[in-house]
Amino acid sequence: MTGVTTAVHHKWLKWHHLLLLILANALWGINLLTVKIGVREIPPVTFACLRVALMSLVFLPWLRWFRGQMAVLFRVALGTGAAGFGMLSLGLSISKDVAAVAVFTQLIVPFSVLLSVWMLGEVIHWRRSLGIALAFLGVIVIGFDPRAFSYLPGLLCVVMQAFGAAIGMIYAKRLKGVGPFQLLAWISVITCPVLLALSLVLEHGQVEAVRTASMQAWGAVFFAVIASSLLGQGLFFYLLKHYPVSSVAPLTVLQTLFGMLAGVLFNHDQLTSRMLLGGLITIAGVLIIELRTQRMFSDSAQT
Repeated sequence: MTGVTTAVHHKWLKWHHLLLLILANALWGINLLTVKIGVREIPPVTFACLRVALMSLVFLPWLRWFRGQMAVLFRVALGTGAAGFGMLSLGLSISKDVAAVAVFTQLIVPFSVLLSVWMLGEVIHWRRSLGIALAFLGVIVIGFDPRAFSYLPGLLCVVMQAFGAAIGMIYAKRLKGVGPFQLLAWISVITCPVLLALSLVLEHGQVEAVRTASMQAWGAVFFAVIASSLLGQGLFFYLLKHYPVSSVAPLTVLQTLFGMLAGVLFNHDQLTSRMLLGGLITIAGVLIIELRTQRMFSDSAQT
């Protein structure tokens, strides 16, 4: 995200920093499972609204007015928050398997590259084009698996989540001097009333569902805010201050593996051979995109 000042001291992660990065990815992967648990009791849009409402309180100390950039911040919030958090909760409420959702969330990477071509005039070459093709091929393989096909509308919601989050990322590149926690503060503050309005229009029984929600469901809400957003994002941006993006970003595909593992162990997901193959193809495509993109940034910085 824009606004993070990177002071590069090392190329290879020290072992304790590698463990911190693995922990951040584990928190993001497990978050998919906890959201799945939460939306079993709380309507999905309401769950997302509760999440951003608590985020507003947590990140309130970082809230700052950025003159001349609020319109862009509003667009980032609509993409990352309203579409991202809202559609992810909706997709998980419909989908049976957390593992398939974990793979589909990786579409944010190829979507962001394609949108950068359209909105920023960026040029992509054959390696990243190959990565994009592989990423979409992988989700197509999963989508046509008979088990995944039975909850295809849920996976399509996750596709829209990835697209919305990618739009948010593209607009975030236009921001100047906005730190990651400041950005999360505005995303939550702007998104909360939007999700509240959508919940009132699209859902019913929200008040009773929230009132009778179990400690497990509320734990899912707090995990999304504290563990995934505050701790996970905090660890990630801490590492970006010590290492180049090319050393950190490619390893974020681990969140997909943790999400798949959590789904199998605790949600009793059934991974077919086709779903495994599609997941591997998508991860390979995302890795190609990430590695090539960071190589391009590295080459441009040296010239």
